[in-house]
Amino acid sequence: MENILNNSTGFLFFDLSEKEFVNDQDDLKAVLEGCRRASARDIEKTFREMAVSTDQPIVLLCEDGKLSRKVARRLIKSKYTNVYVIAGGKPALIEYFQSSR
Repeated sequence: MENILNNSTGFLFFDLSEKEFVNDQDDLKAVLEGCRRASARDIEKTFREMAVSTDQPIVLLCEDGKLSRKVARRLIKSKYTNVYVIAGGKPALIEYFQSSR
């Protein structure tokens, strides 16, 4: 996770969460502000509309990581080769930022 967050240039971040997430932590806000909200069901359509190439580094984020893993598997089957998941979702990001202080 540290490598992705520190070298985020070139990565496309997608928030697949069904609910809006509120947190006062500045580090987390910075990551989430760079995320594009997307529907898990329509992610491939979103990628086509954005002209996302199959080798584009993509990071998926959701409430707990489970939906992101499911979508990542689907994207990999659709020939996307650089798909990453934030394991544990947004709570894991909060923990990461709290422990790195």
